[in-house]
Amino acid sequence: METEMLLVALLRVAVCDWAGDDAVRAACTPEALEKVCALATKYDLAHLLGIALNKLGFGNTPVAQIAGRQQMMATFRYVQLSHEQESIIAVLEEGQIPFLPLKGAVLRGLYPEGWMRTSCDIDVLVHEEDLDRAAELLQTKLQYTLRGKTAHDLALNAPSGVHLELHYSVLEKSELSMLPKVLESIWEAAVPAEGKQYNMMLDDAMFYCYHIAHMAKHFEIGGCGIRPLLDIWVLRHRVFYKEDARKDLLQKGGLLAFAEAAENLSEHWFSGKNADPISRQLAQYILSGGNYGGVENRIAVKHTQNQKGFAYVLSRLFLPYDTMKIQFPILEKQKWLLPFCHVARWFKRLFDGGSARAAKELQTNANMTEEKVLSTEELLRHLGLHT
Repeated sequence: METEMLLVALLRVAVCDWAGDDAVRAACTPEALEKVCALATKYDLAHLLGIALNKLGFGNTPVAQIAGRQQMMATFRYVQLSHEQESIIAVLEEGQIPFLPLKGAVLRGLYPEGWMRTSCDIDVLVHEEDLDRAAELLQTKLQYTLRGKTAHDLALNAPSGVHLELHYSVLEKSELSMLPKVLESIWEAAVPAEGKQYNMMLDDAMFYCYHIAHMAKHFEIGGCGIRPLLDIWVLRHRVFYKEDARKDLLQKGGLLAFAEAAENLSEHWFSGKNADPISRQLAQYILSGGNYGGVENRIAVKHTQNQKGFAYVLSRLFLPYDTMKIQFPILEKQKWLLPFCHVARWFKRLFDGGSARAAKELQTNANMTEEKVLSTEELLRHLGLHT
């Protein structure tokens, strides 16, 4: 059994109420488990291996012991995040600022145990007109420190080290032209959480659509990792939902084909159902991209958009204004400084280790095969993401 498929099988045992089978047990050799542990660490999923190995009778292996330590770290992170999230809720409720928890802040509650769904930060959405006041309250009441601002969020750090992304827009840059029209109504799909007045929760269809949209955004830049597929399984098996409501919203956002392919792959991996050709191609793309997308995948996507060879090099040297103003906020008011900011960015990359990454990127661009580009283009077309 390949390392990737053994990892998927162990995740299924850990989270999806599957007891495993003889093939999985036979595959759990010491050498195979070492490789699985390394791969799971890459995907931030090693903390789940211990549960699976204990269920399968491999609880005394060295990898199970490593996974046990990872589980302790995941539990500590979960306790930290939960404490900070409760503090944020209390402060924003007291400040009478409507807010929406997003992503892992909600998904953690759907897993058998909250620590199973790790995340590196807390994501909260507020109205743009409430952004400054919300940030001020978090800084004065909870001693958060401001790290920076992008086109859609403020980054803050808690004294404990927990990172908060205070979103004021969910309309992140995307090639999916219809998506913003759906997410513009995100607040209309929100209702107060039980016992709260300003802590809002999305209805199921909008939350699911947002999850798929966020996954698609990462997919467009090279991959999304395994965890979003596990999230999809949880969202399809651990909550009550109306299929028609989800599909209607996904159709309006131009995401239905992508969602159905992701669902099929999720069911193949975590329910043991047969995979169709698109699911197999999607799996290969995701597993080659890591958690946040691989360089080869990302460049292949750009090549499908006719950014090939020297055109790709130029696109990386001269980033669009909307991207540059995130790195250089001064451009919001002084757009004429854009050429100087390009130069500043180049020098910054030279001295922060970016030159090695840039060299690798240029080499990958130069060696990109037509076969890889065509297979990526075909996959994007099947998924409804080809532009």
